[in-house]
Amino acid sequence: MQGYEKAASLDPSNTDYRMAFDVARSHAVTALVQDAAKARMRADVAGARTALAHALELDPRNSAARLELEHVHQLKEKYQLLDKEKTQNVP
Repeated sequence: MQGYEKAASLDPSNTDYRMAFDVARSHAVTALVQDAAKARMRADVAGARTALAHALELDPRNSAARLELEHVHQLKEKYQLLDKEKTQNVP
């Protein structure tokens, strides 16, 4: 992906380089969002957040990454509530 970005910056008039960079970035973001979803399914909140942080660095406006981040936040809140209930129910 970095090669496409460098090529696009060296020859801004060549739209093929820019399009190749955009496609490579899109594929990378999609893979990261999928990794985050898998991590979330394993209850690996930290792993999911790490993957999503990287995805949003690559594409800050990516709606799939933002939606998955919301799911991760919901999971984290759920675990926090469960932990709170456990500590309150300890005799």
